Amino acid sequence: MRRLLLLIVPSLLILAVFIAAPGGPPPPVTFTHGIASGDITDSSAILWTRVDQTTKLTLEVSTNPNFSGKVIRQKVEASAASDFTIKALVDKLKPGKDYFFRFRGRKSMSDVGTFQTASGPAKSVNVSFAYSGDSDGFGIPFPFGDFGVLDANVLEDPDFWVYLGDTIYSDSGLRPGGAATTLIEYRDAYKVNRDIAALPNLLKNISTYTLWDDHEVLNDYAGQTVDPTRYANGRQAFFEYMPISGEGLLQDSTCAGDPLFRVFPWGTDVDIIILDERSCRSADVEATCSFAPGVADLAPTAPSFLRVAFGLPPSPPAG
Repeated sequence: MRRLLLLIVPSLLILAVFIAAPGGPPPPVTFTHGIASGDITDSSAILWTRVDQTTKLTLEVSTNPNFSGKVIRQKVEASAASDFTIKALVDKLKPGKDYFFRFRGRKSMSDVGTFQTASGPAKSVNVSFAYSGDSDGFGIPFPFGDFGVLDANVLEDPDFWVYLGDTIYSDSGLRPGGAATTLIEYRDAYKVNRDIAALPNLLKNISTYTLWDDHEVLNDYAGQTVDPTRYANGRQAFFEYMPISGEGLLQDSTCAGDPLFRVFPWGTDVDIIILDERSCRSADVEATCSFAPGVADLAPTAPSFLRVAFGLPPSPPAG
């Protein structure tokens, strides 16, 4: 009996290992948060998506919505290092053209997105655009919520959309657990917003120029005084979840990071100038501009007689 047991137990262990060993095909890829296009020029675009696993995909770009005829194909890869987000630069496009794009994975395919390239530098054309910002998904649902303004933007059918800062509220008072500080928490804020249908629907149908303000890191932060780790986490998540290029940025050692200043021309008459008003910002002057603790000087440039008339000292604080 002992010999029989000694033979049976190793056999069962071998069988268990054999059954548990991976042998079947990997699961199909799921596209979790839509697709997007951004930083459009007259010959290039940044295309974005996110999946649920490490995988290799094929990006397809065409001037035909059914992807017949000539199709630009590019291999891309998702990994945990970028939270399974994918960004790809597609170039050698033609100016003033409508393009369609999609990502193809194992037995799965993303939605089809569309964008329009900018007009060439020597052409004068009419340009229409929409803009909106300040999207706090932690407050959904609320009256007049669900990002309905984005649906209105889509109905306008503009050439492009400007995502005008505060693309998340990482420090929303409605965020469970308080303000985001870790990279995972910043990433989650973008996922919350992308789970609201109006945002991925807009990003699928209209290209975007995205800029950030303060809530992508922390309310009212200044680049020269912000916590470096917190800034780095917010910046990485912003780059992962927005279809923007990190190439060719200005460099300044006094800034928390390379400022996200970019310029995109549309023909001869329009320049889209993307500002970064946070990365190089100096310390808040509120303390310097207070003539008593907690009492800010609200009129430092007013003439002395007016200052006195409003109950202020004749001269502003020295700073």
